[in-house]
Amino acid sequence: MAVQPTQPISTRPLRTPQDRENLAELRERLRLESEAREAARQAELTRRQALDAARASIQAQAAPQPRAETSPAPTPPPPASGGTATVDAATREYLSRLHQHIQAHWSLPNLTTWDQQMLATIVVTVRRDGSVRKTEFEKQAENMYFNQLVQKAIRDATPLPTFPPALRQSEMEIGLNFRPGEIF
Repeated sequence: MAVQPTQPISTRPLRTPQDRENLAELRERLRLESEAREAARQAELTRRQALDAARASIQAQAAPQPRAETSPAPTPPPPASGGTATVDAATREYLSRLHQHIQAHWSLPNLTTWDQQMLATIVVTVRRDGSVRKTEFEKQAENMYFNQLVQKAIRDATPLPTFPPALRQSEMEIGLNFRPGEIF
């Protein structure tokens, strides 16, 4: 009597048609949630860019126009952070580009509900070529994870935009306030 070879046995778990259906539904739900989050993120980014453009336009309109018959006075350097000095057009242009650049890297995971009043202020020293010389917190949020995400946004955004030719400084110290969903 000849011995018949045994059939190979699969190590994969057996799935019922109901298991397969549940798995397909779960995959579809996760895909739709991911697409909705991405669409919401893109809509928020577009909204912020429009807000930034409107702010820049208002600031440009509010800026005093120099008279043709007088030579313009030298522009003082911008304040380190939190100051209320006037800012020249080249600095405004750079700060607007910088804000948009960092905003593109600023996102929070949907793992928790973030307190919308949470605030972290970080001071970034930027060189003319866009490299970051130094970053330090001026004010940390109470949530350590939020502070780490602020630092990650700066790291991910580095190198920052280069200075426009009209900016003569070799480096600039800029204060940025981070809240869930926004930088100002």
